[in-house]
Amino acid sequence: MDCKIASINHINGYTSADVFVDLLSDNKNNLSSVVKEIVYWCQKNQLLKAQIADGSNNSFMDFFMRRCFEQFIDSNTNLEQIYDELTEIFEIEYPFGSFVKRNLTCAAGNYFSNCTSLNDKYTKMYIAFVKSLYYSGSPKNLTTVWFLISNSVDEKSLASIGLNPELKNILKKLKKNQNLYDRDKYREQMNKLLMA
Repeated sequence: MDCKIASINHINGYTSADVFVDLLSDNKNNLSSVVKEIVYWCQKNQLLKAQIADGSNNSFMDFFMRRCFEQFIDSNTNLEQIYDELTEIFEIEYPFGSFVKRNLTCAAGNYFSNCTSLNDKYTKMYIAFVKSLYYSGSPKNLTTVWFLISNSVDEKSLASIGLNPELKNILKKLKKNQNLYDRDKYREQMNKLLMA
C-alpha cells in the first residue's frame, strides 16, 4: 500500500511542480522567495506539516519540492549559488529547514545521476561543490556531503557504472567520520556504495 501511495505522490507532486514552475516563469521570482512561500504554506497546513515531519521522502510535498528544485537546477546549474541562496532557509525550525535541504540534495543528486554523460559542466561543478563542503569541515556540511554522494547514483547506474570515482574517494574519507558512520542507516549504504 505504501508503495502505491508513494507512486501516486510522485506523479502528482512532479506534475503539480511542473505546472507551478511554469507559472512562476512569468513572474521573475527568485528561488529563495519561492521556497519561503512554499514553506510558509506548509507551516499553516497541519496535514502537510505532519507528512514533512515524517521524513520519509515520499510525501506529495517532498516530490513537489524536489521537482521544483530539479527545474531550478535545470535553468541554473550553479548548485553552489542555489545552495548559498537557501542557506538561511535550512535553519528554519524543524522539520521545514531539513525538508528543504533534503529535497535540494536529492534533486541535485537526481540531476547528477541523470545527466552525467550529457552535462560535463554540471558533473564537474557538482563534484567541486561536494569537495568544497567536505573540506569546510563543518559537521552540518559533512552530513550534506553524505546526502549529495548517496543521491548521486541510483540503483541501476550503481550496478552498471558504480559511484563516480571522485565522489567515491570523498566517501572513503567521510566513512572515517564516526558521527556519520556509527549511524546504522548510513553505514549499510556507505558500504554498499564503496563496494560498487
